[in-house]
Amino acid sequence: MRKQAIILPLAAVVLLATSAWSQSFTASIRGTVTDASGAAVPGAKVALNETDRNMNHPTVSDAQGRYMVTALRPGTYSMSVEANGFRKHVHQKFQLQVQQQVTQDIQLQVGDVSSTVNVESAAPLLNTTIASMGQVIDNKFMVTLPNIGRDSLALAYLTPGVVGSAGSRGSTNTNFVANGSRNSTSDVIVDGVTVTTVEQNSGITDLKYKPSVDSVQEFKMQTNFFPAEYGQTGGAVINMVTKSGTNEFHGTGFYFLRHNDFNANQWFANRGGAARPLFRRDQFGGVIGGPVKKNKTFFFAAYEQTKQKTPVSETATFPTALQRDGNFSETRQANGQMIQMFDPFSAFRNATNAV
Repeated sequence: MRKQAIILPLAAVVLLATSAWSQSFTASIRGTVTDASGAAVPGAKVALNETDRNMNHPTVSDAQGRYMVTALRPGTYSMSVEANGFRKHVHQKFQLQVQQQVTQDIQLQVGDVSSTVNVESAAPLLNTTIASMGQVIDNKFMVTLPNIGRDSLALAYLTPGVVGSAGSRGSTNTNFVANGSRNSTSDVIVDGVTVTTVEQNSGITDLKYKPSVDSVQEFKMQTNFFPAEYGQTGGAVINMVTKSGTNEFHGTGFYFLRHNDFNANQWFANRGGAARPLFRRDQFGGVIGGPVKKNKTFFFAAYEQTKQKTPVSETATFPTALQRDGNFSETRQANGQMIQMFDPFSAFRNATNAV
């Protein structure tokens, strides 16, 4: 029984990990290696190098010259292809985005292996493998475009077909409409793990975690035609990828201040002689990343804190001294009529309205 009690939680953890990582956020590249005549080149050595971390992803073309490299973290890559009797083909830096599946065919030229054909620039890599529709928002846009709340989901509205529920904008959860779908039915995935939960008698709007704007590398707003691996959605899928450390140390710090002294007063408040309401919002933090062991292990850390002060007025009703003594003779409606008290079990009414 004791062994069984230990095995069952371990099995649950394994199953949870398997299901959590089943939704892909990585990129892939595939294609065919041929010679000048279009014939397949089997056994060609294909290697992708992640530029920032100098990590290699090698593979070999099959008998039909086909190759495929999967599970590539979004980022900048270079690719080299080598085969006996052909010049080495090198494709310089190119970008792979979140969940992008690229088809890149390579044509080798006959020549000495020691000579190299360098491709410095080429047409943008197109996703011709899957038909999912959406838009990728990278970190450059996230940190430079106006984002008053510095919310990582605020720029999802840049995607065509995405509008706020009932005409509203700026929701910090999934309360939006994508291509006419019902609001509050979208899924948010961070590094392959969903962070949304279903609420009682409601939609999918409860987000358990949203990364800081400075820690998000990019995210893709998929609005239609996503694969079957994305099953927890009736609307859209927001696929986020956080940053990773590289072979160089990099970090940024930020401080954003919002203060009522910087704000203009409302017109009606000025007319009535009312002062600007108190408001303080301080948002600060930073990110840092780098190598633990170059080309092997990396770290990335982020910190963010928000402090906000704003006055809130509330109205509450408390019993008077007479009411606390059981005397309700002065408890009256707005028109001055006394509110008659009675026992709900016997319907007995006291003329003095005392309990």
